Amino acid sequence: MALLLLFLEMEFRDERTIYLIPPRELLSNVKKAFEKTGMNILERESGELSWNLYGKRSGLVVEASLKSKMRKIDELAPFGEIFITFLKIRAIGDESLIKKFKWNLETSLLRCLG
Repeated sequence: MALLLLFLEMEFRDERTIYLIPPRELLSNVKKAFEKTGMNILERESGELSWNLYGKRSGLVVEASLKSKMRKIDELAPFGEIFITFLKIRAIGDESLIKKFKWNLETSLLRCLG
């Protein structure tokens, strides 16, 4: 039976670079995606501007990491130093739950990026 379950699981990976948005605001919006999907969240701060999130519910496990830094970018020079955040997400589980999480992630990120 366990072998059958392995074939029914799906894996989703996403990596993004997000400019200008304060990292704590991004963190809050990523956490909303976890919550809307019904997951318990374990948050670990791994540095001054870095976090790891772990979420789990029946049929779905999600890991996310946010790592931010301040840099000056030539194309955005008028803004001075800006936040640059690298967001990585990995989800394993039931296809319908992964689709739900992806939808919740997109709508949560639109809140701060839109």
